Amino acid sequence: VFIFLTLCVGAASINQETFRGRLNPQGTQTAENMMRDMIRRVNDLIKQHTKVNNMWIGPVSVEHFSVRTLDTANVNLIMNNNKLGVQLHNGRVHLTAHLAVYIPIIFGQIRVAGQFDTYGDAISASLDSSLGTGEGSCTATGMGCNLHVGSPRVNLHLPIINHLANMILQGLMPHVTRGVCTGVSQYGNGMVNSIFQSLPTNINVLNLFRLEFPIMNFRSWSRHMVAGVGMEIRPLNNAAVSFNDIRRLALPEAEDGHMACASVSDFVVNTASRTFLPKGKSFAVDVGSILSLFFKDIFGDRKIFVQGTLEKSPEFLAEPQEMIFSVAASGRILDADGNVVPGTETAPIEVVVTAPNNETPMFSNVKVQVKGPIKITLNINLAKVIDMLIGFIDGAFNKNPNAGLVLEKRAANGDIVRILNEMFFSKLFSGLKISLSTRHGAVIGCMSGNPTSHSTNLVYNALRRSFG
Repeated sequence: VFIFLTLCVGAASINQETFRGRLNPQGTQTAENMMRDMIRRVNDLIKQHTKVNNMWIGPVSVEHFSVRTLDTANVNLIMNNNKLGVQLHNGRVHLTAHLAVYIPIIFGQIRVAGQFDTYGDAISASLDSSLGTGEGSCTATGMGCNLHVGSPRVNLHLPIINHLANMILQGLMPHVTRGVCTGVSQYGNGMVNSIFQSLPTNINVLNLFRLEFPIMNFRSWSRHMVAGVGMEIRPLNNAAVSFNDIRRLALPEAEDGHMACASVSDFVVNTASRTFLPKGKSFAVDVGSILSLFFKDIFGDRKIFVQGTLEKSPEFLAEPQEMIFSVAASGRILDADGNVVPGTETAPIEVVVTAPNNETPMFSNVKVQVKGPIKITLNINLAKVIDMLIGFIDGAFNKNPNAGLVLEKRAANGDIVRILNEMFFSKLFSGLKISLSTRHGAVIGCMSGNPTSHSTNLVYNALRRSFG
C-alpha cells in the first residue's frame, strides 16, 4: 500500500515544471562582478548628483551637503538554503555638511555655523529572504537583516565637542542599526510579496496566444540557484484544449559546467501544437497552380486543390541526442467548386522525421519515414542547406572573400555557436560558449560568457537617465 501511494503521489506531482533556469557558482560570480561594476557607477552618480545648497530643515540651514566618499561595491549574492539576498563587506561612507543656526537677539541674530563630517568605515550589511512558491508566484518569508558600522565617528572640527559627540554616536549606533533592521524585517516581507504578487504569470503574445508561466519551484544552495515554471501555451481566449496523451516528463538536470542553463520540456511545444493545429483542423493546397508551372499544356488553368485533415496534431519528441517530429493527416482532392472528387480520399498518412543532433556536420543524416497507404523511407543530408544559410550569415558579417572555402565544416556545433555570436551576442558577451543538447523529454541550452563593456553600459545608461 505504501509503495502504491508513493507511486500515485509521484505520478500526480511529476514535473509541474516545463521550463527551468539554472545558475551555477561561476555564473553567480559573473553576476556579482557585473553587480559590483554597476554599484560602483551608481556610487559615482550619487556622489556627483547628491548635493544640497541652501536648504532649511527646521531652524537649521544646510548651506551645503555632499557625499564625499561612498563605497558599497564589495557585495556578494546570498544563495543558500532557499535564500536569496545580498551581502556587503567593508563599505565606507563620508558625508560633509555645512550647517548654520541663526539665533535671534535684540539687535538682530547671531549665526553659529560649522562643518559637520560623518564617517562610517568597515560597514557590513546583509539582507536576504527565504523564498518559496505558492499560487504560481514566489513568496518571501523570514526576511533577515544585519547592519554593522565598524567605526562610526563624527568630526565637528572642535576637539571638546568632538569627543562628546562621538561618545553619543558610539552609544546610539547599535540602537540605530537594530532599529533599521527591525523596520526592514517588519515591512520587507510584505513589500517583496506585494512585488511578487503584482508580477503576471500569463501574458497574451501579440494577440495570437496566451503564454502561462506560473512559478512552480525555487531553490538555492551553495551559490547555485534553480527556478522552474510550468510554462504552457494556450488559445488566446483560454478555451479548453485537450492535452491528453501528451507526455509530461520530469525535466533532466543540466550537468555540464556552463554558467547558466535552461531546460524546456517538449510538453511546451506540444501544447502549442494542440493550440494552433488541433486534430481535425483542415488545410488546402492549390496544386493546380503548381502543376501548371511545369505542365501547362496538360493542366492549363484548372483549379485543383488537395485538402488535408489532421488526424493528430504535430508532435515533437526530444530524445537523447536526437529530435523526432511526426504528423498524420488524411487527404482528398477538391474540384474548382470545392466538391470532393470521388475516389480520391486517402487513409491517414503519417510522416515521421528523426534528426540526430550529435553528428558533425549536424543534420547530415535526417531520416524521413512515410507510413500508411504510402510507405517511403528516406535518408536526407540537410547539412548543405545549413551550410548555405550559415555561409550567407558569415559572409554578411565578415565580408570574407574566402568564406566559401570552409562551408563544408560549418554545420558543426562550434560553427553554429559562432554564427549566434555574430548575430546576437558578440556585443554583449566575450568568450561566449553555447551548447545545445536533448535529453529524454527536454531540450537543454547552456551558455557561458562574460558581459562586455557594451552590455554594462546599457544598464549604466539606463541608471544615469533615472538620475536626470
